[in-house]
Amino acid sequence: MKDGTIRAFVLLAVALLLPACGTTSDNGVHVVFSDDFSAGALGPAYTVDAGSVVIDGAAGNPLPSAQFPTGGPNTFRTTATYKNRGLTFSVDLAVDTATGSATFAVEDEFSSWVVSAQMTNGQVTFSLNPDTVVTSFTWAAGEFHTISFESTKDGVMSWKLDGFPRLTAGAVWAPTQLRLSVSGADAHADNFRVTTTP
Repeated sequence: MKDGTIRAFVLLAVALLLPACGTTSDNGVHVVFSDDFSAGALGPAYTVDAGSVVIDGAAGNPLPSAQFPTGGPNTFRTTATYKNRGLTFSVDLAVDTATGSATFAVEDEFSSWVVSAQMTNGQVTFSLNPDTVVTSFTWAAGEFHTISFESTKDGVMSWKLDGFPRLTAGAVWAPTQLRLSVSGADAHADNFRVTTTP
C-alpha cells in the first residue's frame, strides 16, 4: 500500500514537471503546416502553376516573403491536400501597387468547388458559394493583412480579414480533399499556415 502511494505520487510529480510535447498552443490549436518562406525557396511543399514566384528578402511579415512579380498571372499551390472540416487556412497578403492584386483560394482536389479571397488596393472580395462580400480596408503599399478561411468540425465555414469575420455560411461539405493556392501580380504572400480550428 505504501509503495503504491509513493509510486502514484512520483508519477504525478513527473507529469506535472515535464513540459508538454508537440505544437499545440495554450488554446488547443495544433499547427498542421507552417511556412514563413525563410528557407529561401518554395521547395517541395509547393508547385508553381503559372508565371514565376520568387523569395523576396526585402519584404515580409517578417522578412522574407514570396513575391508575385509585375504581369502575371503568377500562381503557386500546395502539393499536400487537407481534410475538409476542423481546419483553418491562412496567409498574409500585401498588394504593392495600385494595380496589383493577390488571391488566396481553397480548392477541392476532385471537383470544381472553390472559395477565394481577392485583395486589391483597398478591397477584399470574399467568395463562399454562392455568396460574395466585398470588404474595404485602408490600403498602404506593401502592408500585410491576414486572410483566413475557417471550417469548424460542424461544417460552418467563414472568411476572416485580420481576425474579423467577413463572410460565414453553414453548408454540407461536398469537397473532401482541399488544396491551397495563392496567385497575384505586384504582390507578396507570407506566413502560409494550416491549423486546427479551436
